[in-house]
Formats: sequence, structure tokens, C-alpha cells
Amino acid sequence: MGRRSRPIASAFLVAALFVVALAPAAALASPITNPPTIAMAFGAPTLGLGNSTSLTFTIANPNVASSLSGIGFGDTLPSGLMVATPNGLSGTCGGGTITTGPTSATLAGATLAASTSCTFSVDITAISPGVQVNTTGNVTSTEGGAGGTATDSITVGWAPTLGMTFDPSTIPLNGTSELKFGIYNPETNSDDLIGLGFTLTLPAGLTVADSSTDVCPVDVGGSTVTGTVTTSGGHTISLTGLRLPVSWVCSFSVIVTGPGQAVVLTAKSGALTSTNGIPGAAATASIVVGNPNATAPPSSTTRIETLVNRSDPTLPLILLLAFVVGFAAVRRAAMRGVRADSR
Repeated sequence: MGRRSRPIASAFLVAALFVVALAPAAALASPITNPPTIAMAFGAPTLGLGNSTSLTFTIANPNVASSLSGIGFGDTLPSGLMVATPNGLSGTCGGGTITTGPTSATLAGATLAASTSCTFSVDITAISPGVQVNTTGNVTSTEGGAGGTATDSITVGWAPTLGMTFDPSTIPLNGTSELKFGIYNPETNSDDLIGLGFTLTLPAGLTVADSSTDVCPVDVGGSTVTGTVTTSGGHTISLTGLRLPVSWVCSFSVIVTGPGQAVVLTAKSGALTSTNGIPGAAATASIVVGNPNATAPPSSTTRIETLVNRSDPTLPLILLLAFVVGFAAVRRAAMRGVRADSR
């Protein structure tokens, strides 16, 4: 029996060696296909209530030798965020279909070649304060199955507000107007805002005629704190270093001069920022210089064309009058000829 078992053991050993030898080849013949990966990022770490920013998704195929098809995922936003209107959708992803709802974004049917990726983004709006954590569903594909999820967060709070208006909003050519600014720290904030500031570059045609240097003097902790307004090049207005207590409003103004031609001009500031708060939205204001809706006076060529225009209803009357006058003259001449002959 001992002698017979030796050949059997040898046979098993040979079979095992064949399995070990053929395993790498089998692995090469049937490579493992990995699922796609997904990443996500908000366009800003903080966002003021009611303001908007972008939400960007990046999908990648990590496989170096095989493509992936049927790629898709879904993302439902947290309760403090919603898709902006309009949604600001930009970018594409492997020919897939991108769909947005009031609080969601989805991708379906995308295809990515080996070692490639795609990126697209939508705009979102903050509707509730607090830290908003957004986590997508699993990204999937036909060949690779289900992959992981992506997570990012954004802090939503009460941003300061910036208002801007021209007074008056209609001026004559080369006239002046008072460009008024107002900054407000909402009562819902718990702290003073410090380092408040913004920059405005006036549209071509408007220039700074005069500016104020004292801005919003307020008594904070027994000391007077003001911001600083500077102008440069006659077109740029900047506010820096303003400290504003909760529920306080700060206002200042700059005199500007309009151009010598009729036009409507719109000024737009940069975002209102601070060193310890959430950025506020930009402000816009428009001014009418002269009367841009007036029709330019006609040229001499136009007047001439008007006189000879055959659609002019006065022309037939003129021709008729000329005919009547001419006919009367001819008739009188003929009558004088008849009288002369009768003599």
C-alpha cells in the first residue's frame, strides 16, 4: 500500500504545480475590472444665505486597459441647499445624460475610456444656515459594478449685505450724481464683522469727482472705528478695514461725473468680504446719462428723401394742383387767341 500511495501523491503534486504555473496566465486572461471613482467639491468653503456657488463632480475610470460604460450616480442635496435657478450646468461626462431637479443632480449612461475622467458642475443656492454636508450615492458602471461615494461640506451663514444706488439716477450730459453705498451686518449674526471691504471699478464714462475719507464712525468698545475709502485712476473705489457691529448699517457716498454722450451705464461692485465672516454678494446700480432713447435728428439726405418719397400723401395733391394751374393757363391763352381771330 505504501508503494502505491507514492505515485498518487506524485500525481497530486504534479497537478498542483500545473495549477500554480497556470494561475498567472488565467489572471491575465481574465483581469479584474475596477468600478469608477467619484469626487465632489463646492466652489467656496462658506456661503451667505441666499447666495450661490458651484458644485463640481469628477468621475474617473481607474482601469488602465478597459473602458467603462453605463456610468451613473445620484446626488440629493442636504436640506439647507437647493439647485439654483438657472442651474448653471456646465461640462459633460462621457456622453451621459445629466439631469437636475430642485434638490438633486444625476448622471446616467456615461462611457469613459481607460484612464480617463470627466467633470461637470451645477450651481447651488443656500436656503438654510449651518454646516451643510453633501454625500453622493454610489457611482456605478456596467463592467465595474458599484464604486464609492463622494462627500464635501459648506458652511452657510448670514452674510453682510451691500447696497448701492445713484442719486439722481438720471443726469444730463457731463452731469454729476451721488453714488451711495450701504453696508449691513444682519442682526442674526452673533459677532461684529471686522475687515469689511469691497472694490468697485466704474464703467467707462463715469469718473470720480469727489470722495469721502470718513466712513461709518461707530463706537465699538469705547473707541471709534472707521473704514477707509480710497480712489485710484478716477475709476476705482475701494473700502477697507471696516468694523461693523451686529444690526448696524454703515453708509457713505462718492460723487461721480457722467460722460458727454447719452448712454445707460451699470456699475457692479466686487463681493463684500470680511476677515471673520461669510462673503456678501456684489451690488449693482445703473444711471441714465442724457436721453439714450431719443432719436437722432435726421440728416439733410434724409430730408431730401422724405420730400421725394412717392408714398408721401401730399405729393398727389401737389401734382393735381400743378395740373389745374397749368390747364387754366392754357385755356386762358386759347380764349385770347379766339377773341383775336374774331376781330
